[in-house]
Amino acid sequence: MATLADSSWLRMRHTPPEGVAFAPWSTTLPLEGEPVVSVHHPRADRQKRAAGVFKDYLHCEDANDCGEDADPDGIHDLSVAWTEGVTDAGSSGSGLFLASTGELIGVLSGGLSGCEHPEGVDDDGWFGLADREGLDLWLGQASESPH
Repeated sequence: MATLADSSWLRMRHTPPEGVAFAPWSTTLPLEGEPVVSVHHPRADRQKRAAGVFKDYLHCEDANDCGEDADPDGIHDLSVAWTEGVTDAGSSGSGLFLASTGELIGVLSGGLSGCEHPEGVDDDGWFGLADREGLDLWLGQASESPH
């Protein structure tokens, strides 16, 4: 997988336990103000949830994260403002989901949110970039996601 996307792919060696559900995903960009949810485990603590709204698209220059082959005009990250709960240190890599559908649209890359800064905005790597950079070879098209 290319290095432009802030994501990792882990292949399971065994069948997951019975009852495990896979999250659907979407490569469609969210609309400004669209409700989102994050599920995370800060520093391996108990599962936490934060709810908020999608705020803005970030290009790689906005996120200070341009690789040598990055398109400076391409969307790289999604900016999120929390209205209920926050993410905290150690939550990086947690999923960002559309509240309306439960589809994965991003993974937490960083930001200023936290218990001491609840008004802080977070940056999530857009799943569409990871999909375009190689995950689609393993996962298929988003329309094929297991709903």
